[in-house]
Amino acid sequence: MDKRAGQSLMEILVGVAIGSLFIIGAAVIIAPSLQSNKIASQIQTKTELASELANNVKSWADGSWNSALSVATGSTNIYHLVTATSPFGATSGVESVTVGSSTYLRYFYLSDVYRTTGGSIATSSAGNYYDPSTKQLTVGVNLASSTAATTTYVLYLTRNESNILNQADWSGGPGTTNPVDFLGNTFASETNIIYDASGSISVIPNYVYRRTITVATSSVSSVNGTALSDFPVLISGTYSFLKASSSGGYVQNQNGYDIIFSSDTMGNNQ
Repeated sequence: MDKRAGQSLMEILVGVAIGSLFIIGAAVIIAPSLQSNKIASQIQTKTELASELANNVKSWADGSWNSALSVATGSTNIYHLVTATSPFGATSGVESVTVGSSTYLRYFYLSDVYRTTGGSIATSSAGNYYDPSTKQLTVGVNLASSTAATTTYVLYLTRNESNILNQADWSGGPGTTNPVDFLGNTFASETNIIYDASGSISVIPNYVYRRTITVATSSVSSVNGTALSDFPVLISGTYSFLKASSSGGYVQNQNGYDIIFSSDTMGNNQ
């Protein structure tokens, strides 16, 4: 019997056993490393998806701050952006995004911001002041297959510019109560204001005392059977209410500048 053959076989078995130990040890070391790389890749993807949504929300709010003001606030009112059309639009619910072979879910919600008397952002509304020009934005991202808590990112949106509208037509009248980001022909409300279909607007003079002057048709001359419509009239008489206010009358200006003749009761057509 060849003892060298038996020794070679024994050496092979020992070598295989030692090799197996090395392979098992390497697997124990490599497996956690691969898992760590996978987790790191997922975190990076979440961050990129959150950053993309946050930038889109900022563009959406910058385009129309009224849009940010109009959505319901709080963590129970979640939205995602529809970016297929311009301008972007916010719609309720969670958005599904596929990256490689993985599906992620993402959303955002806005929260009202309150400030202290010193201008700092407060942690509660009690005793503080609502800031209509700032919203807290919370973006949430998670794997669709994950049972772990959703990763959230928090930042602030601020209205840092305003549109200047040069409105010259007011013919639409009162009734607009929402913030205006377009040029129209309406306004919120009016007191002592005259507006007409041509779009002009003016302040009604504050004439408290008025008298109606009636010119009888029979006292107006006519030309070829047609009564005159534009002619001078002499008003003559003694009227106590035309005294100066210091003498018991209603005239405020000592030169009588507050006495006017107008064809309408508001004093607009003098």
